[in-house]
Amino acid sequence: MLAAMKCAKCHALMETVRVVEDGRVVQRLVRSGPVRGDQVEILSGLNAGERVLAHQVVQMGRAVRPQ
Repeated sequence: MLAAMKCAKCHALMETVRVVEDGRVVQRLVRSGPVRGDQVEILSGLNAGERVLAHQVVQMGRAVRPQ
């Protein structure tokens, strides 16, 4: 799975992304791999088909409707 580089955040050796789960924003710990241009491969921590938020400023727990 590939995600835009701006989607991943690093916190003291832990990388996180925000995803939509049951209509709410949640944070996931992930392990990233190789960078390809402006995208990074996510090796673990996400399931196929999950929607990763491109803008990390969306508050945790906020209700969202992916488009």
